[in-house]
Amino acid sequence: MVTVILLAIAQLSFAAAQGVFETRRTVRLYAAAAELTRRATDPNSVVIALNHNGSIRYYGERMTMNVNHMEPAAVDDAVRGLEQRGVRTYAALEAVEVEDVRSRFGASTTLIDALNRPPKGVLNHPSQFKVFELKPGPSSRPPIVMDSDTIGWDALQPGSPPRLTLREKQP
Repeated sequence: MVTVILLAIAQLSFAAAQGVFETRRTVRLYAAAAELTRRATDPNSVVIALNHNGSIRYYGERMTMNVNHMEPAAVDDAVRGLEQRGVRTYAALEAVEVEDVRSRFGASTTLIDALNRPPKGVLNHPSQFKVFELKPGPSSRPPIVMDSDTIGWDALQPGSPPRLTLREKQP
């Protein structure tokens, strides 16, 4: 009996050291980031992201583009083309991702200018997740601030598939 108890304690200690019991917190981070993005962005929008691409689309009901699959010179044209068709554009990034994007996409004035403005949303978490509007319109609304530990379990449910409505191209 003592051997079984010691073995169980050893296995629990090993599991805790490997972070098995932190999975819930990690999943909540992605769901909270998606919920913040949903709240801080327009429904008819595209969100440029890195690590949170899938969770923003799955939980946050927003169309996403992975910035890793974009050429640095193409970002400004993509944003301009989407804006001309009535689609708002945003970037949703963690602090460490912001620095990577700054170094890789320095030629994109649209993206770099957005990262220099105050964010539309902030997630209080060590990763410092933020949502930036790429082409800001007039807004007097302060940024939405959320805490990743206070979102409800309903935020962990998948959202509706995102849809875009493209209008005729505006000059």
